[in-house]
Amino acid sequence: MGEYLIIGVGKTGTSVARYLLRRGGVRVFLYDDDPHSIERFQKEPGVGGRVEVLLNVEDLNKLKVRCVVPSPGVPPRHPVLTKALDSGAEMLSDLVIFEREFNGTIIGITGTNGKTTVAGLTGDIFQRAGAKVFLGGNIGVPLLDALDGKYEVAVLELSSFQLYYSPTFRAHTGVLVNLDIDHLDWHPTVEHYHRSKVEWLHRVRMRRVLNVDDPGVLHYFPSSSSRDFRVSLMRTMESGGWKEENFLYFKNGTRFARVTFSERTLPGFYAVDAALAASVGFLHGIGKEIIEEAIVHFRPAEGRLRIVNRVGAVHIYDDSKATNPHATLHAILAVPRKCVVMIGGLNKSLSFKPLEKALNEHCAGVIFFGKDGRSIMEDLNLTIPSRYIPAMRDAVKEALNLARELQVDLLFSPGCASFDEFSSYLERSRVFREIVEAEISA
Repeated sequence: MGEYLIIGVGKTGTSVARYLLRRGGVRVFLYDDDPHSIERFQKEPGVGGRVEVLLNVEDLNKLKVRCVVPSPGVPPRHPVLTKALDSGAEMLSDLVIFEREFNGTIIGITGTNGKTTVAGLTGDIFQRAGAKVFLGGNIGVPLLDALDGKYEVAVLELSSFQLYYSPTFRAHTGVLVNLDIDHLDWHPTVEHYHRSKVEWLHRVRMRRVLNVDDPGVLHYFPSSSSRDFRVSLMRTMESGGWKEENFLYFKNGTRFARVTFSERTLPGFYAVDAALAASVGFLHGIGKEIIEEAIVHFRPAEGRLRIVNRVGAVHIYDDSKATNPHATLHAILAVPRKCVVMIGGLNKSLSFKPLEKALNEHCAGVIFFGKDGRSIMEDLNLTIPSRYIPAMRDAVKEALNLARELQVDLLFSPGCASFDEFSSYLERSRVFREIVEAEISA
């Protein structure tokens, strides 16, 4: 009988426990730093009373753990994980288990920003082509809960955490959207973060789709290999994907397709996301009519850069999903008019200095908020009006008033995690939209 240790009992840990208990023939142990999380887990139907709880690192001395399964949020230097690995346990992840047991096609998508949008549109393309599609990974239903769904295609958004803990994972097709700096509160160095995002792409079974307009991607993939399908919006490609006027072009060997891309249906700042998703569909033999239909009907996920309201000439953009400076920079450059931008929340040990030039040149003002808003503001040399307001609710009102006074747009693109005030970027997005609606209606 094998002994499995799960570290962390959020959605992933609970899903792994269910999977192992369904298999049978194993003893499942559990560790979590938070006693309240363990209490919640113990109430889970079908699993709570069947898993043994470890209270501290010393409890490991009594066990011969065969496999340790860390949840994605568990840092690599966690003492319980380190102790288990030093004792000879094999590291395992739900992503590796999923790959071993899933009988269909796996599309893996990662990047610092934009991966949710690319994954959503890719899934929609395959679904419109008639496939039964599972969309998951770092979003939605936990991976192992989907194994009984008889899916034909799995489109997986992959975080650096998941990929770090899955050193043998192989997708059929891999996509790298972009590569910048993020999660230095988890990864010890930028290189560590980048390697987690990149190394799995050398193991893809078929092709890897690369956004070669992005400097970070180009750094790790400076020249093309036979597995690469390189995508650019800045230049025509002899082979790969590119954009000219209102069309996306794709060429792979003797196959060629031209897909209409209209900014009337999907804003131009999503062009690269559309090109990457369409490339995956093209490589898997999906026709251009289906790809065009998916692009026309696609709507970005909640909290992703989009106009959510308007008051007079002021357009109000919600980009709550921007949880790092790279995402906020993308949003500032994407919004066509000058704007007041809102930045703040819980910083992930990242520098906002790369935003300084764009803020001064493209924005009319900045309202900082949240736990780390003041320190971010004090680190920047701004020549435009700026102010720190601790609570986000008050900050939204101030930002909206300033945007109306200056007759510019309002961009909510925090560049930080939401956990100082909210449970997720989705809750933060909903609260932002509610405050704006209340202020406009007042």
